Amino acid sequence: MAESSHVPILEIKDEFVTCEICLDYFNDGEKCPRILPCHHSFCCQCLVSLWKKPQGVTCPNCRHVWPVRNSIEATFQQNKVLSNLVEYIALKNKRGEIKCHDCPNESTATSRCIDCQEYMCNVCASCHNKFTISKHHKTVLIKELVNMAQDEYFLQKEMCTNHENSKLEIFCKACSTAVCPTCVLVSHRDHEICNLKDVYNEKKELIKIRFERFTDIR
Repeated sequence: MAESSHVPILEIKDEFVTCEICLDYFNDGEKCPRILPCHHSFCCQCLVSLWKKPQGVTCPNCRHVWPVRNSIEATFQQNKVLSNLVEYIALKNKRGEIKCHDCPNESTATSRCIDCQEYMCNVCASCHNKFTISKHHKTVLIKELVNMAQDEYFLQKEMCTNHENSKLEIFCKACSTAVCPTCVLVSHRDHEICNLKDVYNEKKELIKIRFERFTDIR
């Protein structure tokens, strides 16, 4: 029987969702994973501590020095693969504890809007689906979301913050960020681009290889 190409998601949580410097878990705040141009990722807080003005940030892994423009957040993009992995694991472990993003009384969330990337209770989800601006959005029950295939979950398409109703489907290699087709025409016309799905598959294979190496060493 052929060996499965999937890495068991819960088996790799300690090895791949923690910052290599501080060893703390990544999150969506000060511990947000940021990716350097050399493709090594660390939490935002640690990168701030490594930033030496005016030289920049020296990558602890490859020792390459990367210049910083104004701030760490403005210079280095969020590592979406790691962020999705962190969120997926948190969803698996805390599905009964997630609160509605819109409800003032912090009701327990029962569903999530794939397009808005927000968790909602039954009442807010019902209202959300009636608004003209969001009536065509895809809302999924959390109990169905946690059973969603890893590939399908990680490839949820996010909306571009610069161009309304445009989805992030393209990856700009020069800027190390996901962009929509309009962004390519406006701001990334001369940059090297590729399909975002291909980048995801490459990252997924890299995680698989690193996990296998870690298992062999252990």
